[in-house]
Amino acid sequence: MTRSVRNGVVAGCLGLLAACGSDPTGIEGKRMELEDARRLWQAQGIDDYRMTVRLTGAWFGGAAVIRVRDGVPVSVQPVNAGQGVTAETFASYDTVEELFAIVERAVAEGAHRLDAEYHARLGLPVNVFVDPIQNAIDEEHGFVVEVFEPQ
Repeated sequence: MTRSVRNGVVAGCLGLLAACGSDPTGIEGKRMELEDARRLWQAQGIDDYRMTVRLTGAWFGGAAVIRVRDGVPVSVQPVNAGQGVTAETFASYDTVEELFAIVERAVAEGAHRLDAEYHARLGLPVNVFVDPIQNAIDEEHGFVVEVFEPQ
């Protein structure tokens, strides 16, 4: 390989790396989206609400209607309790802060894939899918906020 070809290859690789660093779909882009959404949520000042959360994942599912007062869950009612879904199933999903924590953890740990959608007006996460490890089986998880009602 001649010196000019090698320099061209190196320059091309550096250009690719620089482009990847500014990719808004990468982990930094996800972090910025998360921060913007959290600021929007906090600006709402909503501490009392009712939401229906549906869990998604390889080993679990189900939905629950969750009521929160002063930022604390006061009621978790599984929609299909007879299918092995209990209030405890939703312990990590029972407040908007918990939902943000799931996204924050995925960003901090550099999840292989993170898809997160936020409510356009309120900022809360409404549709999240996390695949922590590439090529691992059945560790994917997520949630969908099907209904959100400030009280």
